[in-house]
Amino acid sequence: MPRTQTLKLITAVKTQCKSGFKFMEQPKLLFIQLLNSTPLPPISEFNPLLASMTKFKEFVTVIKLYRLLETRFGVSPDTHSYSILIDCCCRVDCPDVGFSFLGKMMKEGYEFDGVTLKVVLSGVVRVIRRVDEGVCENVFKESLVGEAVRVGKEIVGYGYMPNVVGFGSLVKKLCKLGRWSEGRVLLDGVMGIGVADRVSGMVDWFCKEGMIGEAEYVVRAMRDRGKGLGVVAYGKVMEGYCLSGKVAEALRVLHQMERGGCKPDIVCYNILINGYCKSGTVKRALELFEDIRRKGFAPNTITYSTLLDGLFRANSPHSCSRMKSYWN
Repeated sequence: MPRTQTLKLITAVKTQCKSGFKFMEQPKLLFIQLLNSTPLPPISEFNPLLASMTKFKEFVTVIKLYRLLETRFGVSPDTHSYSILIDCCCRVDCPDVGFSFLGKMMKEGYEFDGVTLKVVLSGVVRVIRRVDEGVCENVFKESLVGEAVRVGKEIVGYGYMPNVVGFGSLVKKLCKLGRWSEGRVLLDGVMGIGVADRVSGMVDWFCKEGMIGEAEYVVRAMRDRGKGLGVVAYGKVMEGYCLSGKVAEALRVLHQMERGGCKPDIVCYNILINGYCKSGTVKRALELFEDIRRKGFAPNTITYSTLLDGLFRANSPHSCSRMKSYWN
């Protein structure tokens, strides 16, 4: 194929990769055409096609094609290629092969960045979750978690904020294994980066996973670093404790935020009122309602509806009438 035609083909491949493919055979056909080009294009021209194939979940095919490029055509992978390869290995539950590619990168002197490491970490954590869920065979070993921890530290070292779910899942696994100290080291590294919105996202994820203590640790540690996450993060922790039936712990968090100079809003008080009502201590909910009115807070619709629901459930019509007078 003449050089001009090769250049036209490369341009067509880039355009098609940007617009996407409907069928797996389309990127495969373009891949074969690139292989038959003269001169043979560099690996950077093959990467977008192979990345497109992963969207069709053809992970094994992608690994085989990369091996074909290297062994038959002498085209070595670059950093982007290795990221795709490692991700494919983890998606077919072969993280050990993925780590071998990472080792090969290091041996060949590649300067992999935080993006590559994030791919590795996400892949390993995905396998760990699948093993825990019984989706794949028990390939999980302590060493796999150890490698994931090492990669997590590397990501933070590069100053990258890890994926919230993947990173959180790793910390959760460490907690289950009784290795909370290692999880705390990882969290400290993330908080050192100081990306408040992403750290807040981690607090939210921990709360949804029932890891309220870990969520509170993050909020408290960020406050101590002078990077307070604000009232929303505190509210998430309070809500997590209330959903676990630990309303006293939620109240403790409220007092902590007040002492730390973070003023609670009506949402925080609504969370507590709801917690008291759900736990059957409607009297405490009413006392808190009276207290916030004295403090100058304006109860909203959620405040009233939560209290009325709690009072009806507690079969307290007298208190309900009293609440209606407040409403008016």
